Amino acid sequence: MTKKDDQLSALVDLGFTATEAAVYLFLMQEPDVSGYRVSQALALPATQVYNAIESLVQKGAVIIADGKTKFCRALDIEPLLQQLSSRFKERRERAKSLLKDISQPEDDQRVYQIKNADAAYEIARQLIESAERVILADLFPGPAVKLASLLNQAKARGIRLCVRLYDQLDLQSDLNFIPTEKEVILTKTTGQHMSLVIDCQEFLSALLSEDEREIQHGFWSKNKYLSQIQHNSIVAEVYYLNLEKQIHQGKSEDEIINFIESMRIFDTVNWKAY
Repeated sequence: MTKKDDQLSALVDLGFTATEAAVYLFLMQEPDVSGYRVSQALALPATQVYNAIESLVQKGAVIIADGKTKFCRALDIEPLLQQLSSRFKERRERAKSLLKDISQPEDDQRVYQIKNADAAYEIARQLIESAERVILADLFPGPAVKLASLLNQAKARGIRLCVRLYDQLDLQSDLNFIPTEKEVILTKTTGQHMSLVIDCQEFLSALLSEDEREIQHGFWSKNKYLSQIQHNSIVAEVYYLNLEKQIHQGKSEDEIINFIESMRIFDTVNWKAY
């Protein structure tokens, strides 16, 4: 993609249509021109451009001079972003006020596909903040960095953490583990993986693109049976690989027993939950 493509994409991400983005970008580079001039420059139908300009005026992104010829000028990006931010905040608070009392059914055992990377991270945030006892996680470097602060906050309020990492990270968990074959795993996996299991009750598993902007596969569920299986899977792998590592390092019998005892805090806790 060219720089212009990236600029247009950034404007679309802000809520502009493709035509609005093209018109706004053109007006940033050539201010004080007519809508007809814009349509000629962009090789777009005049009506389409006029509609886009009117919409941009309503958004506060474009201003029009008085006079017989309606010359257009794009608002500078900084004040525009401030407008958009303030408007979004107002709409968010209004939606929060109107929708906060609507509750969803608790006993939802379905498995849902996640199709948006931002949604995956938002679900991850909600899971970590709602944990009451135990969080198990398997995090590639990208997700690990993004979620580290939330995980440290969870640990600070007494949540037990067991995290499988693939790079060094300042994480205050009960057990951090970096597999010896991490480079092989990272090389063979196309993307950034993250898995979270909360209290054996809820789980999220997602494979993001390398830049973490897209999602290749993503699943979230409150199915307690599947959550229990996900929990056991992470515990078993961390348990086995750590035990193997300690044996190869020549750890004493007492040290190995102490490790085994330390892992008991992650034993499954409620098989009757489902």
